[in-house]
Amino acid sequence: MQITIFKKANLKYNKNDKQKAAMFATEGEISNISKNIDFLETILEHTWSTGIFKGNNRKNDNFIKSYFIAFDIDDTLSLKEAIGRINLFGFTCIIGTTVNHQKEKDGLLADRYRVIFPLQNPILTKAEYKAT
Repeated sequence: MQITIFKKANLKYNKNDKQKAAMFATEGEISNISKNIDFLETILEHTWSTGIFKGNNRKNDNFIKSYFIAFDIDDTLSLKEAIGRINLFGFTCIIGTTVNHQKEKDGLLADRYRVIFPLQNPILTKAEYKAT
């Protein structure tokens, strides 16, 4: 399984700079994930994308494949509720809080986290990627 990491999008940038560096990064690199610890270290230390892109350039037109689906949850579902639903359905996933978890953002204090699901079969087309 693989993800694309963007080492130039340093996590210490302010949010706008980090987002710009991640969105327009042309120097992403594919990271092979062989163990859960590799995955956790990678997503904690770098800006990343579940997609693998032609030329490592993060644009929808360059999409090749994805082995994961990831969701950013900002204020719609508490972390406790999410864990309950995931357990109820027996899904395998990684859940991690973001830097804004339980911090006031736009006047709202809320759970903010990411849920990352590995896929049994990778997404292999732009149309399927967009639909997903």
